[in-house]
Amino acid sequence: MAAGQGMRLRPYTEDRPKPLVAVAGRPIIAHIIDALPAMVDELVVVVKYRGDMLRAFLGNEYADRSVRIVEQRTPDGTGGALLAARGELRERFFVLPADDLHDPTGLLRLAQVPLGLLAVRSEHPERFGVLSLAQDGSLASIEEKPDVPPTNLVSTSAMVLDTRVFNYIPPHRDELRLTDMVTGLACDTPVGVVEHTGWCSIGYPEDIGVAERWLSDRGR
Repeated sequence: MAAGQGMRLRPYTEDRPKPLVAVAGRPIIAHIIDALPAMVDELVVVVKYRGDMLRAFLGNEYADRSVRIVEQRTPDGTGGALLAARGELRERFFVLPADDLHDPTGLLRLAQVPLGLLAVRSEHPERFGVLSLAQDGSLASIEEKPDVPPTNLVSTSAMVLDTRVFNYIPPHRDELRLTDMVTGLACDTPVGVVEHTGWCSIGYPEDIGVAERWLSDRGR
C-alpha cells in the first residue's frame, strides 16, 4: 500500500512518495521487498501521490518479481487501498504498508499461517491499532488508536489475508479501514496473531535515523 502523501514525513515527501524516501541509501520500498519471503512472486502496488515515480522505479519487474501497479483513485482509507487492488488479488496474499521495515524472519513466520497478522508489544499502544485476543490466542478485534488501550499488543499492519476479507466491507462508509474489515473476518474465521520484535515504523523525519540504525544492527 503506497498511495499516501506521507504528510508527517515532510520535508522528505515534498518531492517524492514516502516509499521512495531513502533510508541507508536505498528507498524504503526496496528494503521492504528485500524482506519478503521467496514464495512471494508477484507485487501489486497501490499508488496515488506521485505514483508516476513509483511506476518508473519499479517498472514491470523488480527483484525478479512481476509488478502490477493499481491506483487508489479516492483517498478512502487503508481498506480502500486494498479494494483498489481487488481485481489483481487471488487466494492468499500479503498486505504491507510501504513505509514500515520488517525483519525477514517475521514475514516468513507470518507466511506460514493461513490468515494472520504480525504484532509487537509497544510502549505507546495508543498510537497504533491495538489488538484484543480470543481465548485461543487468535484475533478478536483491532481498535484504532484508543484513548485507553486494552492491551499493549499492536498491529504492525503486516498481514496475510485471502479474498474472503472483501466480504466485510461496511455498506455505508466515508473512510474504509482495513482493520475494521479484518476484525469482521476474525469474527467468522480464525486470524492468527504472530508476535515478533523485528519491526521499525517510519512515520516522522526523526525516524529515518532510527531506521538506519535498525538496518545496520541487522546487517542490512
